[in-house]
Amino acid sequence: MYNRYRFRVVAIDGGEPRRSGSVDVIVTVTDVNDNSPTFSSTSLEAHVREDSRVGTVICRATASDADIGPNAELRYQFTAETRRQYGAMFDIWPDTGAVVVAGALDYETRRDYSLYVTATDRAGTAEDGGGGALTGMISVNVRVEDVNDHAPEIAFHGVRRLASADQQPGVHQRDVVSGQSLPTVTIDGVPRVGSFVAHVTVRDADDGENGRFRCVLLSSSGNRHERKASGNRFTLRQIYDTEYTIVTTAPLDDLTATSDATIMLDVYCADGGRPPLTSEASLVVNVGDPTDIDENTLSDVFQRKVITIAVAEDVPIGTEIYCPRRRGSDKNSVIKSDYRITDVSSSSGSSVLRFLDVDASSGVVRTKLVLDRMRRCLLEADLWNEADGTSRRQSGVRLSVVVVWSSRRRRSYDDDVTVRNTNVDYEFSVAENSPGGTYVGSVSATDLCLPMSNAADDRVVYELVGDHASTLSEVFQVGAGSGRLTTVAPLDRELRRDYTLVVLTRLSTRTGIAYVDAAGCRQPAARRALVVEALARLHVTVTDVNDNPPAFEFPRPGHDVMTVPRTAAKGHVVSRVIARDQDAGHNATVSYRIESNAPWSRAFGIDSKTGITTVSVNLPFIVVFTKNGNDNEN
Repeated sequence: MYNRYRFRVVAIDGGEPRRSGSVDVIVTVTDVNDNSPTFSSTSLEAHVREDSRVGTVICRATASDADIGPNAELRYQFTAETRRQYGAMFDIWPDTGAVVVAGALDYETRRDYSLYVTATDRAGTAEDGGGGALTGMISVNVRVEDVNDHAPEIAFHGVRRLASADQQPGVHQRDVVSGQSLPTVTIDGVPRVGSFVAHVTVRDADDGENGRFRCVLLSSSGNRHERKASGNRFTLRQIYDTEYTIVTTAPLDDLTATSDATIMLDVYCADGGRPPLTSEASLVVNVGDPTDIDENTLSDVFQRKVITIAVAEDVPIGTEIYCPRRRGSDKNSVIKSDYRITDVSSSSGSSVLRFLDVDASSGVVRTKLVLDRMRRCLLEADLWNEADGTSRRQSGVRLSVVVVWSSRRRRSYDDDVTVRNTNVDYEFSVAENSPGGTYVGSVSATDLCLPMSNAADDRVVYELVGDHASTLSEVFQVGAGSGRLTTVAPLDRELRRDYTLVVLTRLSTRTGIAYVDAAGCRQPAARRALVVEALARLHVTVTDVNDNPPAFEFPRPGHDVMTVPRTAAKGHVVSRVIARDQDAGHNATVSYRIESNAPWSRAFGIDSKTGITTVSVNLPFIVVFTKNGNDNEN
């Protein structure tokens, strides 16, 4: 197709002799911004390793524009919501559409992202001859691939760490690498074969083969590399995928009077990565005389293995959030109890021990810092009770501390409150024209960090809130007991392309969870009935379906006459047929053709992309068109 035409116009008078004049005419056809940027598909999937450096190109989301000049120059960017959620981790080059890594990725934290990219042309305003900037959009699904970047983490339970005064001469009870004291356990010299020595947990944060590991038990003297025969009396038994026990395989009574009474056991673990990562941890075993402590004089002060506590986020520093219950016999016992807490996992980036402290004699757990639900909503710690300072008489409980809003129940939700206190953002999409009842996505109480205890009276209710809840409830509904978001009626993308909803999740329970406010854990049991609420913001994008036929702007009724002069030569431009489609992307791309079985149909031609109609001979014609999409419409 030509956008520049040059010809000569000649004027001849009627005199004798005839005289003439001529002029050269150049006609330049200027472009109008009538084509939206178009991506080759509605979505793109890309993969990136979690150890990729900043600036690594993940993929290129490129579009094309059938216009020319500035109307076809495209600029790429993330949508505002994508920038807000993932701008710290991903960026896009505006001129090329290359999606790049902008921050540290962690497969163990999040494995996939949905990024929305727009391509906008640089068209000017209507006064400049343009039709205003047009935009196309594509979703980029980024899958983070696991890299073997975590070695197995080995932890001993049912042990203690010796202070300097407890260390025995000639025994290296400090780690030769870190210089830290080693975990130590003392056992009777005459235990039965198969007697319990220590509990071992191993965790690997990687996935697949990178996260699978095998562990073996080695034994040595104070020097790890010097094998010791007495260590062969122990073995490592796997009880679950990530848990082991160290037990005896032979009597130990002959060691109590010898230098072999102290044994160092090494647990060695290697994962299945390529290359594999390994870890090694040492345990000091002291073989002593049988104790005469009466088992019946000791009681486990922990009635449950896991205790869930909801703590108001505005409690002052030093608030007592957990108070162990002790039996009357325990209070009068001469046996001394020592309490300590350990962090369940340090994968969150900051240890729980920064936030919580325990009184060694009473076991009361207190806060050390101000708690902020928006920064960290869950603190998990193991609380241990050791009788007479020996790990042989030890019991433990896991404390699951959930930071909740200071108000037990909120009555109203204006826009400022919902935006400021939203705990989780969800990105969903649904195809337009989907029937009522179509599943869109789900809100989870677990995602919202609510203190679930699985008690029989736990009740979770979901509802739409906010200033526009009543209007949005005509379009969407959320299952009160399930959190499932479904459509109420079919949606029309051409009327509205996206929706933002706020869902309130309310957990109520009376027995399963302890609620603690500024009064602390000594408050009466009657006050422990709990209602906890959290907010989720849902962004729902309505995706396009090819449900609109092209509509003619020209010709149309009352404006459908095109005049062709009798002297028109082949190639003469008759007019331009214009049709537009309200759909998006490929579904809105319109193509033209002349359709007729009559012989005269060859007398006219039409450009399939622009609709420019040219004439070959002077005959009538009819113009119809087709458009691209899942369905052809004539």
